[in-house]
Amino acid sequence: MGVRVWEDPWLFRDGARVVPQRGSQVVNEELTVANLMGDIPGQWNEKLVRDALGVDAELALALPLPTMSEEDRVY
Repeated sequence: MGVRVWEDPWLFRDGARVVPQRGSQVVNEELTVANLMGDIPGQWNEKLVRDALGVDAELALALPLPTMSEEDRVY
């Protein structure tokens, strides 16, 4: 299993790793970061990220994604 959106601290806020706050949309409890990636390698599914993460969406969208398919992980 990859990085879990609601359990693993995968975003950075004020220099610390954090678990994102939930947005206003109801989202799968088992959501992984890989689920937030778009169909095109290196791009986020921006609508899903914004719906799921709400105020923390910009933190996620600022993270670069690999251009090749690989399992999601926290560096």
